[in-house]
Amino acid sequence: MLPERHKDFNYRQFWHHSMAVAECTRQLAGLSGNSPDFAFTAGLLHDIGHLVIVVLFPDEFSQIINESASIETEQHILGFDHMEIGGEVAQRWNLPVTIQEAIEQHETPPEPGAAKSLGLLIYTAHLLIGKAEQADESALEKHQPIRAALAILNVSIEQAIRCTDSGRQFADQLVTLS
Repeated sequence: MLPERHKDFNYRQFWHHSMAVAECTRQLAGLSGNSPDFAFTAGLLHDIGHLVIVVLFPDEFSQIINESASIETEQHILGFDHMEIGGEVAQRWNLPVTIQEAIEQHETPPEPGAAKSLGLLIYTAHLLIGKAEQADESALEKHQPIRAALAILNVSIEQAIRCTDSGRQFADQLVTLS
């Protein structure tokens, strides 16, 4: 679907991360009483904004990567970030509002007293997979944002580690097939 491959975008890593977050989100949803299938879809699409930026703004994407690849850098260079444009794409695709909101909020920490939501599930899975991708899984228990999100979801760190491992294994298998 993509017109051409961008030299600064790691498609394999993007695919692996998206699949790992999707499966981790699905597992967390099952533990917290949410729809696993709905959660998987939202997790799979959470970073769709990155692809939109790569395709529509390739020069700006290279500039973002060369500076710091942060949300702040995206906002400075583009005037928006991958979460905003991802939510816009989800809206144009007529995806359910909860998926649109989850994409828009997947890197936004929950407010104190927040309720369980699809956005919180993806935020949590994104953090868990991100830490695991940095080979820092031992730091999961000490990472305050992860602990806070898991407390809201009523999921133990042991369960979260199993969800993370399951997500990564799932992604490993799929990426190996491609």
